[in-house]
Amino acid sequence: MIDFFSKATVSKNADGTLVAIADNFYVQGDKLTVHVDPTTNLFKYKEFKSLLGKDPISGQVNYESFSSGVSHVSSTNMDMPAKKMTVKAVNQDYSQRVN
Repeated sequence: MIDFFSKATVSKNADGTLVAIADNFYVQGDKLTVHVDPTTNLFKYKEFKSLLGKDPISGQVNYESFSSGVSHVSSTNMDMPAKKMTVKAVNQDYSQRVN
């Protein structure tokens, strides 16, 4: 992530969200966009497009926070049109540790 942010262009959306974008970051033609909540500095979501071998792949990784403030991935969506495949994963049913 340090390499990404050193190459990214950072701006602010109308709602105040910080947006960092880097093109051709890992392979030619890829793009990573990271949305960050400026009050907590936690990820809101990430969007990406790249190549898996020679096939295009794109997706989004969404984040949420527990009431404790700990951030976690809440869902992931990936689209792989060359394979006619879409993957949707949802993280759920968390339990809280009791001490």
